[in-house]
Amino acid sequence: NTEFFKQVILIFLFLISSRILILSWSESFKSKIIPKIENKLDEINYDFKIDLSKVVLEKTFDILKENNLIKNINDLDAIPNKEKFVDILISGKLPEEREFKLELDNIQTKYIHEKIQMNSKSFTLNKFLAIFGNKNISVTAKSISSSSSKSESTSPKNIEILNQLF
Repeated sequence: NTEFFKQVILIFLFLISSRILILSWSESFKSKIIPKIENKLDEINYDFKIDLSKVVLEKTFDILKENNLIKNINDLDAIPNKEKFVDILISGKLPEEREFKLELDNIQTKYIHEKIQMNSKSFTLNKFLAIFGNKNISVTAKSISSSSSKSESTSPKNIEILNQLF
């Protein structure tokens, strides 16, 4: 009698596992479930994800440097490190402390963040500010949002340069 139940359970488990295998090879599984799993894995592995190439990020750094718009936050006299800039943005890992100071006001900073955010996943203004400071010594997401909402009708200063970035 118990032998019969063991066989029934084994057959039942075989049927269920076969059905799961068949489902996992279906197109609907590939198009619906796999992307959800990939997104969850991305969230675990990254603080943020930016879909910009190394070449674009290097070009952006070069433009910022040529226009004296980027400095090291801890040593303002040192030459900013392009490799560190690119590595932080490609790796998706936030540094332990701010690395760079952008010589931009709050409105320009918000504009740049929005340009990056168009090519990213979960790159919030707070995460942006964990990497970049600006002219405002005690910059916060709230101060940037407040400044930019007050001047929504005007374009940021140096918009021609800012549009070349990212």
